[in-house]
Amino acid sequence: MSLEDIKRDGEGSWKEYRLLILDKLETLAEHQEAHKKEMSESTGKIYKALSEIKTDLATQKVKIGIIATIFGSLSGLVTAIIAWLKTTT
Repeated sequence: MSLEDIKRDGEGSWKEYRLLILDKLETLAEHQEAHKKEMSESTGKIYKALSEIKTDLATQKVKIGIIATIFGSLSGLVTAIIAWLKTTT
């Protein structure tokens, strides 16, 4: 018996109505738990993706640092060679 049946017939005891309400509350609790689990899984996936992005960003920063160091050293070397050539000629 549903709530609509009770309303339409105008019959039904308080016990039936109470059992119906309890059943609906249990159903809502089950759905809430399912949604809670789904949200928890989604949040975990988001944190994992964020962690991967942070790792990739750190890797790129290290690569850029290495490349900058190499080119900085090369420019220093070229400057030293030019200075040396100017002093020897």
